[in-house]
Amino acid sequence: MNNTTYFMKHEDRFIAIRHSENGYHKTDVKDQEEADGLNETQSITAAECEAAMMCCMFENWDNFDAIKASFEAELEDQMRPQAKPEDDIPYMVYVDDNFHFTDESERDFHSEYSTFEEAVTACKKIVDDSLGQGAGAEEIYDNYVSFGDDPFIKGCSDAEHFSAWEYANKRSQEIVAAQN
Repeated sequence: MNNTTYFMKHEDRFIAIRHSENGYHKTDVKDQEEADGLNETQSITAAECEAAMMCCMFENWDNFDAIKASFEAELEDQMRPQAKPEDDIPYMVYVDDNFHFTDESERDFHSEYSTFEEAVTACKKIVDDSLGQGAGAEEIYDNYVSFGDDPFIKGCSDAEHFSAWEYANKRSQEIVAAQN
């Protein structure tokens, strides 16, 4: 890592902040020349460095503590272990292509849902959008199972079940009944 020195002026003060492999360091200096020759500096945190740079940029040091606290909270959030989506959102909807039903490379991730009902609603919309027209319910259903999008839900319990094909069969019959 290269050493980087940030040189800032505030009123009659000059501040140099150096970022090196040993962290951030700050010192008061009289000018840019002195900042370039720094050897002894006071160690500061990354949040203090960011806050100092913001204060210098806006030439306002009144909110230094609040800005520093904001950066500290942001850094703390970044350091917190992130939960995997599967841990937080149990229902993940994927879509297979019935035309390529054996080819997992044709599988798409659709979205994630916090409830089974939301996931089912999304799956039903995918099937509805995939159903075409036909002379009869059987033709509509056959076209769907040959060429339509086949959504499924990962994260279901044994008691929760959704079958896109069963839903497509039912909807095919409803479509034809509505046409008559």
